Amino acid sequence: MVSVKTGDNFLIPVGQQYCPGQVVGKYKQSLYICAFDMLVDGEDCSSEKVAGSAPFIGACTLDAFFFHGFWRVTKNTVVDRDAIQTPVFKVEYNGRPYIESFEGKLLRPATPEEAVALRYRVVVAPVRVDKAVKAHFGDGPWEPAYEDLRYSYTEESARLTG
Repeated sequence: MVSVKTGDNFLIPVGQQYCPGQVVGKYKQSLYICAFDMLVDGEDCSSEKVAGSAPFIGACTLDAFFFHGFWRVTKNTVVDRDAIQTPVFKVEYNGRPYIESFEGKLLRPATPEEAVALRYRVVVAPVRVDKAVKAHFGDGPWEPAYEDLRYSYTEESARLTG
């Protein structure tokens, strides 16, 4: 059985190349993963190369593509928390919107503006992430459903918690 851990670096096949990714966090049965905006040949995804590339996908997903070998873990490295963040979400608690960290900690009540801007936590199937990565690099059509996977939401939501 595959045991995916925070910090695991992995490869998403895109044609004859690979898009590097990293498991940034785990919460209950879900993973928060990022895919980096670059393609590499073979196993050539050293930390130095990935460090110069920004994430373009950030998604809460499950481990099925790791378990079945579609995404192969290459190594484990410390997540660079200065460069990669996890999102925050809104939850309803006692009838009010609150901000919740990816790890499930209630942070504080959300302001009305934050309640509008934040999303509820959604865990997507890994196949959607896989197709979005491929589409980003021209291997398939970009679908509207992929927009919610953009890493920009993570950056925007993380700014709310400073």
